[in-house]
Amino acid sequence: MHKFFHWLRNVIGALVIGVLGSALWEKVVSPGFTSASAATVNFFSGISDSYQDSIYQRAARDVPDLYAVKIAFLILFMAGAVLLVPHCSRWLDALNLGDAIKARLRGALRMNAVSMGIALLVMSFFEISKVNAAAEIKEVSLRSMEMARSKIGETEYIRLRSLFYSINNKADFLAFKVSLVKEAQKSNIANLPINK
Repeated sequence: MHKFFHWLRNVIGALVIGVLGSALWEKVVSPGFTSASAATVNFFSGISDSYQDSIYQRAARDVPDLYAVKIAFLILFMAGAVLLVPHCSRWLDALNLGDAIKARLRGALRMNAVSMGIALLVMSFFEISKVNAAAEIKEVSLRSMEMARSKIGETEYIRLRSLFYSINNKADFLAFKVSLVKEAQKSNIANLPINK
């Protein structure tokens, strides 16, 4: 009977932690990541036109395989770093150096590992922010074209879709957006997602 209550307490505790964690993620963490991601994109877009152009280009040229390769590379790189640092520490033990020198070298190895971890996190957040911005642009653009499709006709829809997939920079995207909005206005279509 004691085991049953222990098991029941653990199940209830896991459910409560799951509910609290889910609520915390939905109300605090996820909006925080979204805001930080948008701020990152806005900051770097203000500094670099090529960064901004690459977002629009990525939106038009969905390359999921390349993104998967980058993620796989990042995971392998981090795993390699985690596996390499303890071996470096063992190599230090094999050397005939004084204890003070070994301690300093171990400290330097730990600092390098921490610095590498921070750099990898920053780079992955930077890249994920860029991908999220591109995905949002693509989703809003395609949804807007689909909403207008029945009223603008198939020929105009295909022209707009072709225009979208030929985007190379922000200027191309703005030209696409103007063209889509003009066609929507001709057909009395209001409230396209691309206008928001």
